[in-house]
Amino acid sequence: MNGRSWSTRALVMLVALALGLTGCARIPDEGGVQQGVAVTAHDEQDTLYYPGSPVPGAGPEEILRGFLAAGTGTSDNYGVAREFMTPPAAISWDATASTLVVDADPTIQPFAHGAITVSMNVVATVDAHGRYTELSTMETRTLEYTLEQVDGEWRIASAPAGIVLLKQNFANIFAPFTLAFLDQSRTYVVPEIRWFPSHVTAPTRIVQALLSGPSDWLAEGGVNSAFPRGTQLLGPILPDQGNAAANFSTNISGASGDEFSLMQLQLEESLADFSNIETVSMLVNGARIDVSLPAEGTVVAHSQVSTQPLVMRSGTLGYLAGDTVTPIVGTEGLQRTLPNLHATAGSVSGRVAVAAFLTQDQGVVAVPFAGGAPVPIDDREDLLPPTVSQWGFVWTMAPEDHVVRVADPVYGFGTDVPLPPELHGKVKSLSLSRSGAMMAFAVEINGKAAIATMAVKRDPSTGRPLSLGTPQIDVVDASRAIDLTWADQTTIGLLASAEKGGTQVFVRQLGGTTTEYGGVDGGVAIEGSNTRQGLRICNGKGDVFVPRASQWQASGARVDFLVAQN
Repeated sequence: MNGRSWSTRALVMLVALALGLTGCARIPDEGGVQQGVAVTAHDEQDTLYYPGSPVPGAGPEEILRGFLAAGTGTSDNYGVAREFMTPPAAISWDATASTLVVDADPTIQPFAHGAITVSMNVVATVDAHGRYTELSTMETRTLEYTLEQVDGEWRIASAPAGIVLLKQNFANIFAPFTLAFLDQSRTYVVPEIRWFPSHVTAPTRIVQALLSGPSDWLAEGGVNSAFPRGTQLLGPILPDQGNAAANFSTNISGASGDEFSLMQLQLEESLADFSNIETVSMLVNGARIDVSLPAEGTVVAHSQVSTQPLVMRSGTLGYLAGDTVTPIVGTEGLQRTLPNLHATAGSVSGRVAVAAFLTQDQGVVAVPFAGGAPVPIDDREDLLPPTVSQWGFVWTMAPEDHVVRVADPVYGFGTDVPLPPELHGKVKSLSLSRSGAMMAFAVEINGKAAIATMAVKRDPSTGRPLSLGTPQIDVVDASRAIDLTWADQTTIGLLASAEKGGTQVFVRQLGGTTTEYGGVDGGVAIEGSNTRQGLRICNGKGDVFVPRASQWQASGARVDFLVAQN
């Protein structure tokens, strides 16, 4: 990279953004063995369940049904469920080790030889650290429970770790929370979604998950935590008068001041959604320590782009409001170049003031906002629309090739990043996340459209992309992938041809669920901003559509094409 270091590039970019992107850290603010009645609660989970305790004289199958139903009772560390167990089993059983989400009540086989076998159709799982996995096809799983009598009453002597929940009960009890990790350069927060019961224990489980680090597929790209490995949380986090105190083991003491600041940022960001937490305090072995957030402008906690769609119309690049296109401020030089490019697609990084365009006869070229001659990036045939990272790297790809080309239009370096074998010949669109830590591809696999997401591995000293990590592939109910975009930092919008005809938008929350979001006949492109409501679709005529509930409505504006923002 001609001797340029990643830290130098990051410093230049962040100084330039100091007015717009600083101050990003935020401080937010019954009876029998059947399931009990759901009751709405405030400032805890939306629905609380009060399952029934064991009934005297209940048989083995009744006891097991009651135990499974008691998985909805999160209070007192699943205290009611433990009432169905022998004392040793009640002590050793780990209710939080896993959650199986099922589509119907499990099938319980007759009690025989001291054991009962239970079969269930699993549609999703959650592990001990809150990682949610939505299964592409339903799986039948079988669990075995042993029972014995205690003082004449049947009790469960051994049970698989974890709980089993019906889909609706899971939706009522669990909620997605955003954990804050750090990119390899530690200049961007990389959010990761985890699922926990919306109960008083949620802050504790969130911090414990934070200490365990990011998921393996993110860690492949250098996503990390400032907390030293092996750090333990000593006791629960119980907010008191708006303050959440997190008490850590002494091995955290060896961290530097900058690392403590990053830890504080991670904590505040990860606990930001709790209305009863206004401040977060760090303690080491019970002693409170004075920690401040990172210096202003050194870490981007919320990578945002304009809420207005960026478009190209009649040779002008600008933001669309109603039917008016307003050029980006400071792009006078670029605007003079545009009419001669004959561009058909584009991507812009406002952070480093550079744009890249797919053209009719030059392939992909890049142009700084200040203007000047277009910089050739990639002249291969049949190129996909490019994506530009927040560092200014331009990523391009030809669908049938097995590499993604990465180029630096300012310093002239270029490299080919190998595409994971699972995606060879299957890519239809590509887009980088706002932090630059993840790449998403719209792909077609075995006749189905899908989203493939993976970490970007970089040279630790220069930030130069080297390779892509293990793909996380999420298949949707559509046959042909058309385009995709980042709706926000953890959500991807995929435009695909629906099985029933027309196009359909699938919104995928990484580490969460996929939902259908309506569609537009003849849709050819989709772009996002900062929320799902910021998504826009363009059809082959250039008509722009905006989301309204689960449908799309024509905005009345017509453009040449939508432009990706990063």
